Amino acid sequence: MVITVTNSKGGVGKTDSNFNLGYAAAINEPDKSVLFVNADNQKTLEHRFGRRKSNGFKDLDNVTFDNCTAAALKHTIPRYKELYDYIFIDVAANSESPLVS
Repeated sequence: MVITVTNSKGGVGKTDSNFNLGYAAAINEPDKSVLFVNADNQKTLEHRFGRRKSNGFKDLDNVTFDNCTAAALKHTIPRYKELYDYIFIDVAANSESPLVS
């Protein structure tokens, strides 16, 4: 399952919402694997992930895309869907975001 929280405005809690949903999935379904995809150039999700990874979730992973494009996500996400039960994508807050446009 691929999930993302999008909004064209910044500072509305997209990253926190994506992270909290993914972390809740890891806690409530420990037999499921969770991947966070950081498609926002600010890389805020990466910082949150680093602090929580130390809590010992073995199937909680993070991947970061630099200068992410819609084509990159469209090509890459299907491969990850074969490996992870949940994929949470954090995107930038503007109309140029690959998942918003």
